Amino acid sequence: MKKMTTVYFVRHAEPNYNNHDDMSRELSNKGLQDRKLVTKFLLDKHIDVVLSSPYKRAIDTVADFAETVYLEIEMEKILL
Repeated sequence: MKKMTTVYFVRHAEPNYNNHDDMSRELSNKGLQDRKLVTKFLLDKHIDVVLSSPYKRAIDTVADFAETVYLEIEMEKILL
């Protein structure tokens, strides 16, 4: 019997809209708090890999979860 792969897509938490540089835009204080909700949701999902775009707000959104379960965040290149 084949094992099914489940993929969870997570939109980044609230960014700091005062930073107008798209790549380096960090999370707002609310976003930093809300990423704990992402961690809480994902903890029991048996996740093996954490992927992220190279945008800081995306990385920061999954970083708490990745650190909690001792996984490295793998960066995916953005094709423009």
